Amino acid sequence: MAARRRNVGILVFCIVLATLLWGYVTLTRTYEDYISVRFAVITPTSSALLSTVPDRVTVRIRGTGWQLLNMRLMANANMNALDLSTLKPDDGMTYHVAKADILRAVVTTPGTQLLDVSPASLTLATGDVAVRRVPIRLRAAIACRDGFMTVGEPELEPATVSLRGSASVINKITSWPTERLVLEDQHSGTDVTVALSDSLSTLLSVSPATVRVRTDVQQIADLVVDGIPVEYTPSQRRTVVRIRPSRLSVVVRGGVKDLSSMTPQQFRAVIDDSMMLRGGMCRPRIQAPPTVTVVGTIPSILNVSVSD
Repeated sequence: MAARRRNVGILVFCIVLATLLWGYVTLTRTYEDYISVRFAVITPTSSALLSTVPDRVTVRIRGTGWQLLNMRLMANANMNALDLSTLKPDDGMTYHVAKADILRAVVTTPGTQLLDVSPASLTLATGDVAVRRVPIRLRAAIACRDGFMTVGEPELEPATVSLRGSASVINKITSWPTERLVLEDQHSGTDVTVALSDSLSTLLSVSPATVRVRTDVQQIADLVVDGIPVEYTPSQRRTVVRIRPSRLSVVVRGGVKDLSSMTPQQFRAVIDDSMMLRGGMCRPRIQAPPTVTVVGTIPSILNVSVSD
């Protein structure tokens, strides 16, 4: 039995050694491969890009297996930047970027040879630089656990973002979106960092790149607020004879924490001539804090007597 185990161990060792030798020999041979690498364009200080630039280019490269493997590992880590200030514009603000210019911008593993690149050339238009601040627009899907609700709108910090790029592009932008935020089964408030969209990263720069998002999630409850006086606002020269009842109760729904601090002074019950129903009946309009939802009033209909 011991001899058999020893033979199995020797066999496994030989297989592993043969695999390592095969891998070493394979990786020391020379190959050609196509690799997609990150790509960016740096504009002169006084100008901004008007043309869309691909965020990646594909290069055909020759090298050993080790070199190509290293190149693939570097493809997402290194940023290959083309500096337009080293080129001469064709007509003041337009640059024709040749294949050689793009190849020079690509960082390669030592010992490799760049053979080709796609796209083979670029025509880039530039314009005057502009800076503008716009509000951040949160793209979010927030689902709460049963019996809980989000209170108010999520708080963004900062609330605005600075855009830098061509004036013709920036002046059309009224807000800047975040990446989509998905929160599920929420039963308490959250404080998360969300990246801003990079959809136009080749045309403008966005600062900052992230935004802090705070949400307030509370358990749902209902509250009856009593003693709200009814106010009448006539649209014509009319005099109120009597409102019955003169005070009412408001039923609101919201978060437990917010409801615990509610007072009658935060509510208004208003009626006017446009709200009058037949027979002197009127349904009041309730003005309430934005963090709660008005479910109804007690009573729901008032009796109003007016005279001209």
